[in-house]
Amino acid sequence: MIFTSPMSYLVAVVLKEDSDTVAAELLAQGVLHFVKIEELDPSGAGSLLPADVGGELAVVKEARRRINALLEVSEIPAIVPVPVDTADASGLDPNSVNNKLDSLVREMEVIRGRQKKVQQDINRLEEVARQLPLVSSGALQLAGSGGSHFLAVRMGTLSPDGYDRLQGELGRYPAVASRIGMQDDRVIVMVASMKRHDSEILSILQGAEFREQEISGRDADRIATSGTELQDKIGELKRQQHEHQTHLTETIRNQLPTLSDQWQKLRVRELLLTIRSQFSRTTHAVLFTGWVPSARRTALDEGLRRKTSGKCHIEWHGVREMEDSDSPGLQAPSELRNPGFLRPFQMLVSNFGTPAYGTVDPTLLVAVAYLLMFGLMFGDAGHGLILALVGTIGVILGKRGKLSPGMTMLSRLVIWCGGTAVVTGMLFGSYFGMALLPPLWFDYHGIVAGDGGAGMFDSIFDILTLTIFFGVAVIGVGLILNWINLIRTRRWVPLIFDKAGILGGIIYGMGIWAAASFAASGFRTLPAGRPLLLGIGLPALLLFAKFPLSHRGEGVRIGWWVMEWLIELLEVFSGYLANTLSFMRVAGLGIAHVTLMIAFFQIAEMASPNGQNLVSIVILILGNVLVIGLEGLSAGIQSLRLNYYEFFSKYFNPTGTNYKPISLDVS
Repeated sequence: MIFTSPMSYLVAVVLKEDSDTVAAELLAQGVLHFVKIEELDPSGAGSLLPADVGGELAVVKEARRRINALLEVSEIPAIVPVPVDTADASGLDPNSVNNKLDSLVREMEVIRGRQKKVQQDINRLEEVARQLPLVSSGALQLAGSGGSHFLAVRMGTLSPDGYDRLQGELGRYPAVASRIGMQDDRVIVMVASMKRHDSEILSILQGAEFREQEISGRDADRIATSGTELQDKIGELKRQQHEHQTHLTETIRNQLPTLSDQWQKLRVRELLLTIRSQFSRTTHAVLFTGWVPSARRTALDEGLRRKTSGKCHIEWHGVREMEDSDSPGLQAPSELRNPGFLRPFQMLVSNFGTPAYGTVDPTLLVAVAYLLMFGLMFGDAGHGLILALVGTIGVILGKRGKLSPGMTMLSRLVIWCGGTAVVTGMLFGSYFGMALLPPLWFDYHGIVAGDGGAGMFDSIFDILTLTIFFGVAVIGVGLILNWINLIRTRRWVPLIFDKAGILGGIIYGMGIWAAASFAASGFRTLPAGRPLLLGIGLPALLLFAKFPLSHRGEGVRIGWWVMEWLIELLEVFSGYLANTLSFMRVAGLGIAHVTLMIAFFQIAEMASPNGQNLVSIVILILGNVLVIGLEGLSAGIQSLRLNYYEFFSKYFNPTGTNYKPISLDVS
């Protein structure tokens, strides 16, 4: 968990007839990070043939994609992968699955066509409905067509048959014909349409033997009645739309057991074909290579020999042996082994980069540092409880397929942050900005409000000093981790002479001591010159040796080395100072958190000078919501920033390659 997993390199040759069995075993164990033969030996790979699985793999991927698309259209949650026997998956015919999907898709297309038609009707009626309220008695025109700037309204009579024909013809346009009465044996209708289609509508009316009548101001009430009828029609169409969607969902849901079974088998089949695509072959044999965690090496070796009845050739090589070989670009992948409860913090590490193979996996350290920083900036037990509840809701929604895996993992991180805020809130005695219980450590609110505190913390300057020493500790741990990484990767020159090496660490440590001594003297005197000379001046001079040692064989370039040395010294002194002072933002955000709560309590008090009332309660509730959202986001971002730029910059080498075995595991 502290370092990336040790790796071993596998080279295996099996008989061609055993390739399917071997692929199934590789998938079942799920530990091999494949490396193409071309990467291992580009010159010798030309005599080998690639595995011929491209066509079948494409068919399998397409079938699984189509099932996913059907579920998405039907608003059914995505299928969750479960273990499936590889033998069952191998017996599945993807072409047969696609044929059955074709039949299901045709059935769905009929329903989707009806949905489309209904939606078109809804759109055209809603367009008219948006304009109809603009029509008033003053806007009605007595000649030709009346209406608004965009809407045309006509009134007249039709025969009953003509009215039926009119309803059918108007379906192509954003128009509506409302039956508003009878005159003799003819139907009185009011036709509302968009003016841009007025000529087409007029042609349809003439074909239906429409006898137009003049519209008077008293017909405005009839138009309003027409609008009510129009909304009823839109509501009926939306009900039909819902019925079609329900029918669509039920059609897929009835097929869900079959679709789910096929999807699971297609997934395993796709993985098997992906493994086989990594194979290189000759006429009678198959060759594959890749990285395996050394702890899983024995199990894989035994499994391959068992599945091939010993008819295979297996070689294992160490990382250093492969690094010293002539294979260009062959790099061992980095596997981060962390328990499930640390996965949210592993996500933070992975977002920054993958640690180089053999170096420190910072996940545990990031968890501790991140939560400490967040707690110091967001120390309120009530606010932390709300965050934890929000995170819990996110995790529950994620398990139900309502949130993406990334958002679910973020919700787990929010739970951690909320729990930490509860603890630090109890230490500071803060519960929704109120001192419901005495603080267990020091009174953050009392100090910020100017009421003083107890013990060693009684002013804001004490809080700032605390966060500076916290930053010194974080940076110091980062330097030690860097030395460990350099020792493990055998980089001796940077270990001694780099700005984050031993000499740089000595300069930083002596600088902290000198600054602390200067502060202890009331900012009047620095320590004696000899310790500063030995602890800062001498290491600074020795840093110059880095450049001739790092550029051996490139010729003497004193001028360039001196310039690089001066720049390095500038980075050491200014960089470490900036990194250390940057941790004051932890105190700054914490003070801002407390100050905002104090401000909202003062506003609530001004709103209700005679005691709490509804207004003051609303102010306090909204204030707490604002502080939780604003300060929670700020504290989370600043904690991440301090980890990435102040902590990681001292030791983290994000040049690694992710360990990506082909596996049934989806965690």
